[in-house]
Amino acid sequence: EYLECVNPLCSAVLYSNIKIWTDRCNVLHWGEALISWLCDSQMIESVSDIYCLDWESVAENRGEGIAKRAKESLEKSATKMTLETFIAALNIRHCHTTAKDLVNGGLDTIEKLMYASVSDLSNIEGVGPIKANAIYFGLERLEPEIDKLLKYITIEKEEKKMKNSNDISVCFTGKASLPRKELQEMAREAGWEVMDGVVNGLKYLVMAEEDSTSSKAVKARKLGVEVLSEERFFKMVK
Repeated sequence: EYLECVNPLCSAVLYSNIKIWTDRCNVLHWGEALISWLCDSQMIESVSDIYCLDWESVAENRGEGIAKRAKESLEKSATKMTLETFIAALNIRHCHTTAKDLVNGGLDTIEKLMYASVSDLSNIEGVGPIKANAIYFGLERLEPEIDKLLKYITIEKEEKKMKNSNDISVCFTGKASLPRKELQEMAREAGWEVMDGVVNGLKYLVMAEEDSTSSKAVKARKLGVEVLSEERFFKMVK
């Protein structure tokens, strides 16, 4: 059975919303300790509050370095984003898995998304009636918060053409010398598409050891996906 708390004042819900927003927007340096402190100290009551934080207070309580890195990363990674990323980061049930379907299905502006009916959502391939209901009522519930977020965020059209002409896709797995989000950011800056799992069409799987026999590595080889070491990945994206 699926249980979901929708109380906006619940500290666990707030923590989860902030963590998912920063993770899915690829914001670095927003770890569990910082988010927990912001929630517990009541400096934030919603996701939009992170865009108008009192950074001097954060620096005094968490350290200047932590505050500086968190602020810079937020401004770099979460003030401009595609509609797909925005939808996925809202932490509405089913939005993460259907964000691309919603945009490709014609809801390619925030206005079209917010005005879509349950029927409109249900008719999109990959959504269906159950997901449509959850998405519709989730968007309705979050409409005031979405309006606040859009004061700080610019929704950009997704560029179909990548910097590298061969439509390179990559997935990261296992332990690494850098946090995974940093590796993913390096790939994106090189024009590569970052994937969550090993699927047909994936170009590279990056892991510590190229000769690994892990389940992901075995699956990758069966699908014809090339396994890269971190060292080779670094050389390719420079």
